[in-house]
Amino acid sequence: MGDDLDLSELLVTLSDGNRSVDITPGLEAHAEAVSRSDPNSAFKALQSIALNNTELAENLPAAFRIPSDQLLMSYAVELSGLLSIQQHYKEILEVLHMPIPNPHNPNEMDYIDYSIVNKTVMNPDYLFSCETMRLQKMDLSLEIEPNDEENIYFVAKLSDTKIKAKTSREQFEQLMSDLAHKTENKNKRIEQTDLFRNTLGEAIDLHIEGQKQVGNLYFKIGNKAFVGGLGIIWDREKNEDIGIFESLEIEVKDSGSNRYIVHDLTLPIGNDKTILSNLERYEFIFYNLDEKLLYTLSASAQGSTSFPSELASHSLQLNAASLYLDKIVDLSEVDLIAKAVESRNNLKSVESNDPFYADYKDTFASDRHAILRLSKQKAEQEKVQSIFSDIEF
Repeated sequence: MGDDLDLSELLVTLSDGNRSVDITPGLEAHAEAVSRSDPNSAFKALQSIALNNTELAENLPAAFRIPSDQLLMSYAVELSGLLSIQQHYKEILEVLHMPIPNPHNPNEMDYIDYSIVNKTVMNPDYLFSCETMRLQKMDLSLEIEPNDEENIYFVAKLSDTKIKAKTSREQFEQLMSDLAHKTENKNKRIEQTDLFRNTLGEAIDLHIEGQKQVGNLYFKIGNKAFVGGLGIIWDREKNEDIGIFESLEIEVKDSGSNRYIVHDLTLPIGNDKTILSNLERYEFIFYNLDEKLLYTLSASAQGSTSFPSELASHSLQLNAASLYLDKIVDLSEVDLIAKAVESRNNLKSVESNDPFYADYKDTFASDRHAILRLSKQKAEQEKVQSIFSDIEF
């Protein structure tokens, strides 16, 4: 389709009621031609209105003011594409099951042909796999189970795994009727409807949660923020924690180029964000206490890092990184982290003019310094042990 042609724009313009010339016959001729799947006659009906109505001429897309075989072909392609989607949905409604009143003719009833429902072609969806660091395709489909006459199943196939969710046939029949007959749904697909996305989406969410327990991490396209815990910045060279962050945000894009943001950094006194310039040296480890899982973020050498202006100055953005999932096994830090999360919640619960604000603020800071002190002590002990283990007696 060319940029000059916008069928929806033209129809809106022609349907505008603020006019002195009656173009209803022309619009009716267009609708009748569309019902016959005759794009040539439908196009000529619209063009006739455009060429003979000077009141509308200034507001019409320029392409519709001049007859053009190329424009007619573009129009036919667009109209045929829209008709083919609705035609398939109408075919499904042809054979007996539970009748649905036809909104265009109350004396007629529509029926579902469940023998061809599984032939419906759907566009795939995607999940981001942290194992492969790529988008993984989910093939979407409809299924009927022979022993279930009450429901229809929405299905997503991820690798060799089928994720299924059911909805009642009554709901599905109403959905199909709406798609086949309502003008606002003329270019909407089953997989784009709220019923399909919400019903199957819940099943996909449960599958993602279950996969976490076996170490597989998937994300839907969009943003996901982890706030039920606390993050630690670990220095590989020093083998100790050198900073804290309060939350981790992951933005999964449909292009597969993700970005990761660590929010609200707390860094050692006397240092600033420049200590993170050599980002490959550090790991960002988020303790998700709600899930009892560790999310470890390692920056890529090829990725870029920034403190973007649209974010708070104490947030760090990574544009390329690897993300790993582990269960929390070191319980020695969990109590300190839980205490630090509690002090954060207490601080957020009061205003700055509250008499307890200063005390909460001090506790907030001291809880985070306690985590860093413990890590430093552990690193020093391990260093001493390493020295003595190399001495031969």
